[in-house]
This record gives sequence, C-alpha cells and structure tokens, in this order.
Amino acid sequence: MGSLIGPTDVPRMARHIRVDQQEGAITGRARFARKTIGIAVSLFVVGAMFPLAAHAAPPRRLSITDATVIEGDGGPQTVSFLVSYSGKGRSGITVNYATSNGSATAGIDYLNVAGVAALPNGGCKCTTITVDVVGDLAEESTETFKVNLSAPTNALIRDGQGIGTIYDDDGPPAIAVLSAVGAEADGDVNFTIALTSPAAALVTVDYATSDLTATAGSDYVATSGTSTFLPGDTAETVSVEILDDVLVEENETFIVALSNAVDATIAGAQATGTIVSDDDVTSVTGPSVSVGDVNVMEGDLGPSAATFTLTLSAASAGVVAVDFATSDAGATAGADYVATSGTATFAPGDVVETVDVQVAGDTVDEADEQFALNLSNGSGLTIADSQGLATITDDDSPAGSVATSLSLTAARSARRVTARGVLEPSVADLPIRVTLLVRRDGRNRRVAARTTIVTNLGDRDGDGVADAAFKTHFRRPAHGRYMLRAVFAGSNELARCAKAVRFRL
Repeated sequence: MGSLIGPTDVPRMARHIRVDQQEGAITGRARFARKTIGIAVSLFVVGAMFPLAAHAAPPRRLSITDATVIEGDGGPQTVSFLVSYSGKGRSGITVNYATSNGSATAGIDYLNVAGVAALPNGGCKCTTITVDVVGDLAEESTETFKVNLSAPTNALIRDGQGIGTIYDDDGPPAIAVLSAVGAEADGDVNFTIALTSPAAALVTVDYATSDLTATAGSDYVATSGTSTFLPGDTAETVSVEILDDVLVEENETFIVALSNAVDATIAGAQATGTIVSDDDVTSVTGPSVSVGDVNVMEGDLGPSAATFTLTLSAASAGVVAVDFATSDAGATAGADYVATSGTATFAPGDVVETVDVQVAGDTVDEADEQFALNLSNGSGLTIADSQGLATITDDDSPAGSVATSLSLTAARSARRVTARGVLEPSVADLPIRVTLLVRRDGRNRRVAARTTIVTNLGDRDGDGVADAAFKTHFRRPAHGRYMLRAVFAGSNELARCAKAVRFRL
C-alpha cells in the first residue's frame, strides 16, 4: 500500500470524513434519493429475471390397475379397477375415465362407463372405478376391454390404461386366477382361483408368488401350494400375507402364477396382487429434518443465492418431503431478497437437499440483514430444526472511507486448520469473521465460522501504514476440497474487504 497513510493518520482522516459528510448532507440526500429510485428499478428487473425460486412439489403420478372377472351366465358381474397416485397427499386431484373396446364389445360384453374420479388427500390416496360385465350362455374365448384415464387435475398420468379381462364360463372347465388388491393394514391379499365351470372330477392346480415391484420377505411373504376343487366347486381362495410397515411409498405389486393343472386347462395363468400403501403421511415418524443457517455476501449488481441445506437424520426407504417458506427477520422480501416457498423432496437414500433464495445486490451502505427459511408440514418425517437464518452481509462502505486489504493463509495440522492473516490499514480491536467452507455437490457449504479480534497493531511491512494480525482455529474436517473466507465488515473510517483461499485435505 506504499506510504499513503501512517498509524496516526486514520483518526485524523476520520475527523475530515465526518466534516465532509456534514457539509455534503444535502447533496448526499439527493444522491441517496436518486440511488433509491435506481435500486427500486433494479429490484423490479431482478424480480422479472429471477421469479420465485420455489422448489415445486414433485408431481403426483396416477396409475390404474388391471382387473379380471368370470363372465357369469345371467345378470352383470362387477369388476373393479383401482386408481391411485404417488407422492405427498393433496386435495383437488381428479382424473377423467372412460371405457373402450378391446376384443370385448361395449353393450354386448360389458357396459360403457365414463366420468370423473376424485382421489382423496391421505390414506390410500386411491379410488375405484367399477364396470359391469354382461353374462351369457355362449361359449367364447377370453375377451378384454380397457379403462382409459385422461385430463388429470393436480397430477400427471404414469399408467393411464387398465385392462379388463373377461374369462368365459361356458364350455369345458378352465382355471383362472383373478387380480386382487389389499391394503397393508389388512394383513393379506386374497386371490380367487376360479374354475370357469363345475367339473365332475377332482381338479387341482399349483400356484406360486413372484416379485414385480414388491419384494418377498420385506413387502409380502412368498407363498406357494396347490388348490383343489372338489366336484361342483368353482372357487378357491389363496391368501398371501402382507408385511406392514410405516414407510411412505408407492403401491407395490407381485404375481400369483398357476401351473400343473390336473383335469382342467388354464385360461388365466397369472394375476397381479396390488399392495396399497395406507400409511398416513402426517403420522409417520421416519427420520428428522433440520435446516442450517447460511451467510451470503450481498453484492452490488444482480442477485446472488443464499443456499440453505436441509439434512435428514437418516436416509429413508421411501420418499419423504417437507414444505418451506421464507419470512422477514430484518431483511424485507421484495427489496432485499425474493420470497420463496415450495416443497423439498428426499428420494429414497438421500439425506441432503438444498433450497436457493435469491438475494438482491445494491450499492447502499447498510447494516447486515437477515431473513428466515421455515419448515412445515413434514411428510414421512419429523422436523427437528424448523428455521434457518440467512445473514446478508453488506459489502458497501461509507463514502470516503479508507480502502483496506486482507491477507489470509491456511495452515493444516493433524488436528486442526488454522487461518491467519493481516488487515491493513487497521486500528485496535477490529473484528474479522472467518468461515470454513467445503466444496460439495458443486456448492460451497459452510462447515463452521469464527469471529476473531485483530491483535499486535504495528507496521509489519515497513510501509508506514498501521496493520494488525488475526488468527483462529477450526477442528480438522474430513478429506475434501475446502475454502477459508475472511471478511472485515468495515467501520466509519475503514472500508470493508474480504479474502478467500482454497485448499485440500
């Protein structure tokens, strides 16, 4: 810095600065008014360029099951299709449905239906669509029709077509296993193995389960055996035990398959069992979530991001989520930062999610300001720490203040990381804020922060300008990429400054 000022010059310069400020108060106010208008225009532009950074809730995805039925000889038989959605429960989810022909014909083999299905918020998050199948005495082949979903509200469609299978019961005895649905809390999914027409002799058939999206041993109990039809019997029941849990998860499926029929043919060799997840997302304990504090430099132009880190106490086997929303805590939404809300969703196995809030930069010298990110409405989790504070560190110095600089080095030992440096020019008892950050997932995330006071006022480099040293320690973290950042917040006489160094452990 050469010999611009000496140790005794700083107080004298401060007195001159105060006099200059008094003499220029009127023009200063005029400049401030113009600057305020400019900032308002800038913030309007920022709001247009950076709309609410809400993390939208994950889309609810609708699915419909297939269904099977024995035709019957007389009046209509009813077959039911289950419509459900994944994701966090919510109100106002609807979907249109309508039947269409496959090999079966509407009005002859089944009755057309169409309408709008409304799905509930919570519980199984599901509803049923029923279709009447017309019975007759004509011998015919197995036939199918479709139930199609369309025009969903507040959801997307994952599987929009259910296949209805009609097994004929007019002809030689044949065996079919019918699709079944059961809630976790029911304890069982009960399958009907049907003989399409009575047999004069004893009929047997083997059955066995296998996985689809459900897993034997954790979602259901693997089951196998033999069903026996006495002469005249047409239906046997096979119960598969369901293993209940408290995971917030999607509906899961498995198969019951038939083989080795004796004295009958197999018309329907396999059917799907659907396990309906009926865990109330508001009552599931699950892991706990916490949100950390964050510091962000304000900047002069355009927005910068305050990145909050949300952390689970443990990974979840299912999808869990929590709502978030900002609130003022000294800083003002719309002027200092962009109000933000949404839902943070943790996929199975994830333990960290981040929420970015845009902070508006300006050139106004002001105090540091804060706003909060608040968590609420946990789904599949509890909330351990519901509020994170963001501190917006002002980086604008008073007019006429003396420029300053910081040096900074990082020293590493087996037990700690030491930050040390020099502030120049300096007076006694000035605070330096030092932050240790780790580079993770493409972002610098805070590990710890310390405030230390400068000491040993002197002239280390012999340039006639007073300087002072600072030093602080951090516990040595794990291996990774790190950064130390030191910030001098400034004073009436001395301008703000900052310094950062990167290093590896």
